[in-house]
Amino acid sequence: MVDSKFSRIAAAFAISMVLAGPALAQLRAGQESALDFTLDDLRGAPVTLSDVLADGPVILDFWATWCKPCRKALPRLQKLATQYEGRARVLAISIDDPRSRTKIAPTARSLGITLPVLLDGDKTVASLYRVSSIPTTFLIAADGRIMAVHNGYRDGEIKKLESELNRLLAEGTGP
Repeated sequence: MVDSKFSRIAAAFAISMVLAGPALAQLRAGQESALDFTLDDLRGAPVTLSDVLADGPVILDFWATWCKPCRKALPRLQKLATQYEGRARVLAISIDDPRSRTKIAPTARSLGITLPVLLDGDKTVASLYRVSSIPTTFLIAADGRIMAVHNGYRDGEIKKLESELNRLLAEGTGP
């Protein structure tokens, strides 16, 4: 009886994973469009992705204060934001729990981050983008196409992202 019940539960779980698989898969480069969203920045001002995309390509980086690889990546993304100012934008989306909100601004300051930091404490946007690990970085063309997705952070990752951004800007999809 126990084996039979376990078998039914295991079968139901397996079927649900197969059916949910596509929904759980991360948004993929070249196959999907970015989903529009509005999040507040650290000052409480709303930032809408489609408004930012009107000025050119956008790099979205999902991160958290407790994530060591995120803390390595953010200063490098800040340099990229400064280097490409006026041609592309970088948005850092914090998925820190709302109870940790007071740590976000000091962490950003300590890392030298001046780029927009958006708050996704309930992880609504992270869920829309099917982010399953951090850091996760998306390169989005001005027309909303997801051009690249980077999971995690390794040395050389920002150089690769910069190369992809240069290729995108050369295509003329920027402002």
